Amino acid sequence: MVLFPALAIAPVTISLVLEPAFPYARAVGALLYPLLAASMVYGVARLASCFRRDFDVLTLFAGGTVVVLIVIAMATGIILASAISNF
Repeated sequence: MVLFPALAIAPVTISLVLEPAFPYARAVGALLYPLLAASMVYGVARLASCFRRDFDVLTLFAGGTVVVLIVIAMATGIILASAISNF
């Protein structure tokens, strides 16, 4: 719930908003952003609920997911900064 939209932010922004791939790409991108945001908020809320319990395997997996999410967010920022600077 949280990793897929995090991975999708850069391609949606680049191919649908910055350099539209088809005539109505910006409209599709504008419709996808709220869906991606809602999915990320729901996924982060579900991850946060895993940390409220005692430490177990599920908490360990949630911590690993948070680390992967942070790495994806940093990579997405770098990719988008590169795409905007070349724009």
